[in-house]
Amino acid sequence: MNLIIDSGNTRIKFYEVSHNNISDPHIFLNKEENKIADFINTCPFEKVISSDVGNSIQKWEDAIIEKASTFIRLDHNTPIPIKNLYQSPQTLGHDRLAAAIGAVSIYPSKTLLIIDFGTAITYDIVHKNAFLGGAIAPGMQLRFKSLHNYTGNLPLLEPTEQYKVPGTTTNESILAGVIQGIKNEVEGTISSYQKEYSELITVITGGDMEFFAKIIKNGIFAEPKLIAKGLNNILNYNVEKS
Repeated sequence: MNLIIDSGNTRIKFYEVSHNNISDPHIFLNKEENKIADFINTCPFEKVISSDVGNSIQKWEDAIIEKASTFIRLDHNTPIPIKNLYQSPQTLGHDRLAAAIGAVSIYPSKTLLIIDFGTAITYDIVHKNAFLGGAIAPGMQLRFKSLHNYTGNLPLLEPTEQYKVPGTTTNESILAGVIQGIKNEVEGTISSYQKEYSELITVITGGDMEFFAKIIKNGIFAEPKLIAKGLNNILNYNVEKS
């Protein structure tokens, strides 16, 4: 069984993969050390890949390596099954690259736009099985918090699908600005790339994926486990090469 570790600044997600079936994530806060240790001790994994943004998993690496037949710590030198044409690969987020590889595994040899709705919204293009790069923009929660934190009187709001354009109150105007702004940004980005790549396939993922999947009109494909799928493909690719 493969174990996929997706470690961020505050949470660690573990995915178990058997016969390419990816489990729902086991999610722990980084500070839940006893629970993480118990999971690692009891999980029957054989091969492991770790994408560790905040170096949160390092304290358990020795225990994982001792138990696993294969352990890969993802970095910019890790062999991957697509070309990476990004000019600063050492600064490329593991999640962006893994999401692209996950999308390629679903839609091989297609031109892909991968949109990840997370803390940041990332837009990345894959063309002829090569990662070209893309764009990074503030995510939805970051936009709400910025309006609240960097102005004198604007409230901190929660997203809702029930918003009006134009907004006729301050709250409605904030909701319209953030949510409709992201919607316009996403649909504009898709339309712009479609002019260059007529057979473009758009794949979305990330924590706010379900919210925007309901309000974006362009044809899109939602893949909630896209990053885990990509990490699993990187792991299998390296096992096959060894």
